[in-house]
Amino acid sequence: MFTIPNAVTVTRILVTPVFWYLLWSKSAVVDGTLTGLYLLLALGDAVDGILARVLNQKSAVGSVLDPIADKLLIVPTYFIFAVFAKLPIWLALIVVLRDMLIVIGWIVLYSKTKNLQTSPLISGKLSIIFEMLLLALLLLKFPGSVVQVVIVLTVLMIVLSFTEYVFRAVKNIGELRKGVVS
Repeated sequence: MFTIPNAVTVTRILVTPVFWYLLWSKSAVVDGTLTGLYLLLALGDAVDGILARVLNQKSAVGSVLDPIADKLLIVPTYFIFAVFAKLPIWLALIVVLRDMLIVIGWIVLYSKTKNLQTSPLISGKLSIIFEMLLLALLLLKFPGSVVQVVIVLTVLMIVLSFTEYVFRAVKNIGELRKGVVS
């Protein structure tokens, strides 16, 4: 379904590989172009959501594309920063593992319900915000002490959101067994 918010999200998806390429080719050495591109991609996440609400254009397609766009921006960027020692490898692994497990859970739930629509948890949205904020701070060359505080907050949000998603999955599995989940 074509909507303005979905067009913003698709643009994010199509431009993100350009960001990865630039980040990798510069060995994660940050410059203004790279930072500006990242900030546009990250802010695009807020813009597509706001547009969907303001224009009353929420859609099942958008509810799937938006988290895909987020994961395409975040996961490889954490990996690249870890490869070039700008972030600890354990943090990149936590981000990748959480997202992989959530995607696997969504695929399993979809295979049982055929329902594409997802409803993100507030903790999941906060986790994405902190993950993106941490990358922005690195790109904007904030002091290490600020980055360390945000790393701790990011990990806490990742753990909290993952825990909530696990509880939701367990609940949905129980409802599936009873035939309640649509």
